[in-house]
Amino acid sequence: MSNKLASLLVLAATSLISYESSAGTCYAEIPSGGAPSGPATCIDINIDNINGNSVSLSASAIRYGSDISSYVVWSSNIDGNIGYGSTALAELSPGTHTITAVTQIPHLRPYIDQETVIIAQANENDCSNAAPSTAETFDEYYGIEFTNNRETDVKVFWLKYEDAERIYYKTLAQGERVTQTGYPGNKWMITDANNNCLSVHTNGYQPDYVSIND
Repeated sequence: MSNKLASLLVLAATSLISYESSAGTCYAEIPSGGAPSGPATCIDINIDNINGNSVSLSASAIRYGSDISSYVVWSSNIDGNIGYGSTALAELSPGTHTITAVTQIPHLRPYIDQETVIIAQANENDCSNAAPSTAETFDEYYGIEFTNNRETDVKVFWLKYEDAERIYYKTLAQGERVTQTGYPGNKWMITDANNNCLSVHTNGYQPDYVSIND
């Protein structure tokens, strides 16, 4: 589920207010003319699995009690169109992807949800942003899900606020994953089994998914 600003959307004779929900992004459908409002339409992306560059995606979308997830179109801001329907299996390029699921149904407005997926460059050793954690706000916190797709173990460390001292949290064997929650600006270091830095990642303003590759 992405963290989105509420916005007021108007289409034909119906006002639609989008807002964040535990069900993804929901759109309150408020008919004009004082008619009773209908149930909210909600769309939610799920990142089901990350294996190297291969990402399994699914979406649920319900409008007035009907499943409309088969009308979902999937896209990445880097790779463009990546699938259609309620599920998609995408081979993503290295980089930070904004994954968008949008319903496309004739005569209806689109319903949209987004997630971020990070695919690391193979053999990338990007520790240049190793620095003390910061906290841009204490009012919000989000998770980063790390999946180890290397053949060997990796370790997850949190970098302290004062001096970037490594605080050990977890060892991941091949195929294992863990979600680390932090305030925006918190930093996490991934190392090999010998504590050599592989990469550093920062909590943002929405959930992130990181695949750790060889």
